[in-house]
Amino acid sequence: MTSFTPNINPFKIPHEILQILPKLDNLENSQLFIEIWKRAKESSKNLTTDTFCVVIWEIWIHAIENWGTFYEELKTGDISVESLENLIQVFEENYDEIEKELMFVLKDKQIVKKRIDQLKHYRIMNSCQKASNELLQIKRILGLTDTFEICLQITRLACSNKTLMKEISPNALDMDCLQNIKTNEIRCLEEFRKAEPMIKWLKETMKEGLRELKVFIDLAFISAGEGDYEIDKMNCFHAVTYAFAPLIFDLKQDSSFDEVMKKCDLVWKELQNDKNLPQELRDTNKELEWFKVVRQSHGSVEVTTLKQAEQIVAHGIYEVGFPKDKTSKTELEISKVITLNVPQLHDEREYTYSNLMDLQSRLMLVGGQTEKGNENIERFTAVSL
Repeated sequence: MTSFTPNINPFKIPHEILQILPKLDNLENSQLFIEIWKRAKESSKNLTTDTFCVVIWEIWIHAIENWGTFYEELKTGDISVESLENLIQVFEENYDEIEKELMFVLKDKQIVKKRIDQLKHYRIMNSCQKASNELLQIKRILGLTDTFEICLQITRLACSNKTLMKEISPNALDMDCLQNIKTNEIRCLEEFRKAEPMIKWLKETMKEGLRELKVFIDLAFISAGEGDYEIDKMNCFHAVTYAFAPLIFDLKQDSSFDEVMKKCDLVWKELQNDKNLPQELRDTNKELEWFKVVRQSHGSVEVTTLKQAEQIVAHGIYEVGFPKDKTSKTELEISKVITLNVPQLHDEREYTYSNLMDLQSRLMLVGGQTEKGNENIERFTAVSL
């Protein structure tokens, strides 16, 4: 008689409901189960009966079935990232709470740690997705042959929230280089992609890279004259093209992803000095037609003349003395005792005094459109006169 436990059921609750109450009492400690219970309740709204016990039983049947499915998929990794994120969204990035909840479900530290590592990795991939997409576009614009495999994998996995947890391998991808890209740096890449017409025009027309770009800028400044608006456009163009030059001119067709990232680092340094660089690139791209007109307005003679002046100013060596044909001292003339060599050219070039005067005359015509002139023209003239 002492071991007898009376069966008291004053509310006449069905036996099936009494059986599930202890389980419910335990499962209510899990926020994840409560979320599953709420969803089961929502799906049971259309029940025709209003009997409390029937409703509870129907909700329980759906909830415990979904709970079992959740357990199996979480254990095997067959649960999609979308499904898991929907359940744990209330915890945001509180991984201690997430770990606590998953331990309640699985009771296996090793699997729980693996799922959390996969979740963190996926979230990092998501944050890297924007930069990854922009880099793939830059690869296309520049015609690079490297596969950019890391970007492709991130795009494939992060673009689909249907990705299963078991498909995510935290150790397979080293995303440090992408993870550290800041918001403003991503905007730089975005504006670079949007400026595709200008980037392609620069690559097609400035075959000699920075050297030819500098000549164009010098000539364009001359064309701009003293107009404030035109000078502002040229200052902006100058800043933008030199900042992005590592990406535009310094990469070869077979340059690797790592090489591209090194060039990006050089652009980021310029960005530190000029926070408005993305907007300046956008504004410059809008003026592309104006720059094309400026380019067309300068003939090859002007371009060649300015290139020669720049090479002379940078590397020219004047020689003053007896000419090589040993002309008599009594016959010495200034035109016969002055020569100039430019050893830095691919084929060393020698200028006679007559050549220099001819070049100077052409430079005066090139720079004569503005009182301000050009630094290389002014330096050349100062030395040669």
